[in-house]
Amino acid sequence: QASSGSRPIASPRTLTQSPLRERASQAFLSCLSRRQSSRNVPSYGPRAVAASKTIRAALGIPEGDVTVCFIGRFAPQKMPELVVETARELGELRHPSTFLFMGNGPMEGQIQDLIASYGLQSRCRWLGWLPYDKALAYLAASDIMLLPSRYEGLPYVALEAQAVGAVPVLTAVPGSSDAVIPDVTAIAVPFGDVEAMASAIVKLSDSDLRERMAASGREFVSSQFSAAHMARQIEAMYAGVLAVPGKPDESAFGPTIPVPEYDQPTRSEE
Repeated sequence: QASSGSRPIASPRTLTQSPLRERASQAFLSCLSRRQSSRNVPSYGPRAVAASKTIRAALGIPEGDVTVCFIGRFAPQKMPELVVETARELGELRHPSTFLFMGNGPMEGQIQDLIASYGLQSRCRWLGWLPYDKALAYLAASDIMLLPSRYEGLPYVALEAQAVGAVPVLTAVPGSSDAVIPDVTAIAVPFGDVEAMASAIVKLSDSDLRERMAASGREFVSSQFSAAHMARQIEAMYAGVLAVPGKPDESAFGPTIPVPEYDQPTRSEE
């Protein structure tokens, strides 16, 4: 209930009226569009291909190598040490691949030491933290994006990778699985399975397969994660909630998840 002197809060009945609902929808769509355009995800085409070749040459990546990118926070949740272990596994297989490491975090020193201890300096390129546009350019220059996380929310990097044509290889954990179509736009592997990650990269060495999955990924992201599509989905959810005043449509939220009861902490425990 609105406090004295404040603007009245719109009721469910008012919100379902067409003019107000349409204005709210357009404002929300405009907000999302501005946020999405500020990300400046590069388009995929001849210029992007040329830029990728320039980046690979500047990094000294041998022609014909499969370029694998890790981009994110160097922290336990992301499991960056598994990227190094995968690079080592592929090195033992004499697989032609180069790994890019982008980001920062508390495990930076540990990961750099691990690369050195395995003698993988010639196979790895340490790029550190980069501005967003530059990081995206390096991601677009990669063939594969490797994400071995323990868990995720909705990993934007998986969406961005698909948008620029880098095929994700990621762990089949909640969050990550929502950002891709396994076996169509990405390859999902069991958590912690270095051999499976290496095998997925070897599989994606087939350029025809990689290009098909990359094309599917670009289509998936552009159709399902555009500002307009997300705005309409959220609008539809609110429309379902407001369909019956005082009684939300529970189907709009998906399946009900039971919430366990906890004892309230005493003040001393707080």
